[in-house]
Amino acid sequence: MSTHKKLLFLAYYAPPVQVTGNIRRFHLYKAFQKHFADIYILTSTNGRRMRQDPSLVLPEANIFPIQTFDLRRLLLTKNKQNTPTLSQATKDNKSFRRFRRLADSFPFNLLLDDGGLVYIWKGYQKATKIIAQEGITHVFSSFRPYADHLIAHLLKKKFPELIWIADFRDLPIDPIRKNIFWPRLQRRWNRYVLKKADLVTTVSKGLAAHLEPLHPRIYVLPNGIGSATTLSPVKLYQDKFTISYTGSLYPELQSPAPLFEAIRLLLEANIITPQNIRLLYAGKDGPTWNQMIQHHQLQSICENKGLLNYSKAQQIQRQSHLNLLLSWSSSELTGVLMAKHYDYLAAGRPIITIINGPRDPEFEERFEELKAGRVFYIGQEKVEEAIADYLEREMAIWEETGGLASTLVWEKLEGYRWDELVQGLVRQIF
Repeated sequence: MSTHKKLLFLAYYAPPVQVTGNIRRFHLYKAFQKHFADIYILTSTNGRRMRQDPSLVLPEANIFPIQTFDLRRLLLTKNKQNTPTLSQATKDNKSFRRFRRLADSFPFNLLLDDGGLVYIWKGYQKATKIIAQEGITHVFSSFRPYADHLIAHLLKKKFPELIWIADFRDLPIDPIRKNIFWPRLQRRWNRYVLKKADLVTTVSKGLAAHLEPLHPRIYVLPNGIGSATTLSPVKLYQDKFTISYTGSLYPELQSPAPLFEAIRLLLEANIITPQNIRLLYAGKDGPTWNQMIQHHQLQSICENKGLLNYSKAQQIQRQSHLNLLLSWSSSELTGVLMAKHYDYLAAGRPIITIINGPRDPEFEERFEELKAGRVFYIGQEKVEEAIADYLEREMAIWEETGGLASTLVWEKLEGYRWDELVQGLVRQIF
């Protein structure tokens, strides 16, 4: 730990708010504690109104809530469930999708995106006081939302000696999602904002390639794993062969259909029965999952746990025989490596990955290096039959032994631990 380095962590969504991005922020904060004498978190008061995850609590954190009046605040006021997410029906609505694109697009993202001008200005004012009073040396901001990067940009202008790390878990201009209007204007705006950053970090090589035109220093800081090999032992589900998916669903980008069809083929051939296989889902998109299950007539083998906290989701991953990972790729973008991928690695169970799009070398290299499981592609010739063959072999091992022998190369996971990853980042900024 440095005795004089101090970090200001800008996070509109800060742990323990239960949003996906906070898993990355939670682990980064804990790893940063070993390198900074003090860490101060600046966040939105909206977090108080959102669902909390007790497994993401940051004990004894120096947290400074910033009063926020934005569209998110209005949504949370009307939402009795205190959830920061919207229903799939709302997301699929054409008017909402156009509004979401507008809210992500400059200059409207200054007003309509999470944060808004009030949060940006009040956050900047509070941050200047913290920097002056506490002797802050480094600032870390994370997208999304963009508001935290804007606060960091303003701080860097006022305090040019600060070291600013701008992190991107997602791309601000996504070539697959087509998430904004006027991409050329957005790129110019992004270059202007990020030119003050000392380092831009992102989660994969594929995303880094898209960020390189915006900044001369791009550093790949992937999501990581905790103490995977020291996790307390958890018995596998004994009653049924269990395939689990824990997390969000993006029906317009990804699909579990090849797996569902493979299972249906095995059921129709009487190779497996509803009594010895289970599809388990845990996440916020239960209605969407149920619709998919019904479409493939697999209700009899499905179990929906609903939205669980991070630690309970991890337990399901570790108890399952296979964990399902869904991703996407295109000729323009590869390396969409979700945080869930690393949670699955930490669970130590085989991963069956289905990618919607062309071959993704980054995924395939990772799986080959770590012996993490199998990668399949939607559109691949006879993909359902290939998955069915894979499942039949794995289930035969389970029926004979009561479990599955993990092929994961544990020693190669050492470089994926959060402490190791942040140690590499620290060498870039100290």
